[in-house]
Amino acid sequence: MAERDGDQVEMALIVADRFGLSPACLEPLITLCSADWHHAHEGVVSALGTLRSPASVRALQHLADWVPDYLHYDDSRAMGVKAVWALRRTPGPEAEEALWGLLASGSGDVREAAAKGLRSRGVSESEGT
Repeated sequence: MAERDGDQVEMALIVADRFGLSPACLEPLITLCSADWHHAHEGVVSALGTLRSPASVRALQHLADWVPDYLHYDDSRAMGVKAVWALRRTPGPEAEEALWGLLASGSGDVREAAAKGLRSRGVSESEGT
């Protein structure tokens, strides 16, 4: 991250996927969520989804809402939907609150994923009204 080298970020995510992540990776991954100098945000989402930490909820919610310039072509909002699925697997009330927020404000695909995520947590959409 200090070198702001997107290729190194991608390589580090490949190594982490192969050999696993430690909790020490959490803060750097959260920092990478808002960095616009790399193109590995989907990999970051996957890594955060693996860690399943409530500390990553705000970062995942950001990635569910944000569309980096290099992903403007993706009308299906794959990164945003992946972020919602990571939130779905994250324990705690913060993750559920984030899903409710995305249900109210996300794009169509992200809203649909948030609704499915809430249902998978045993929460009815009518409970939020």
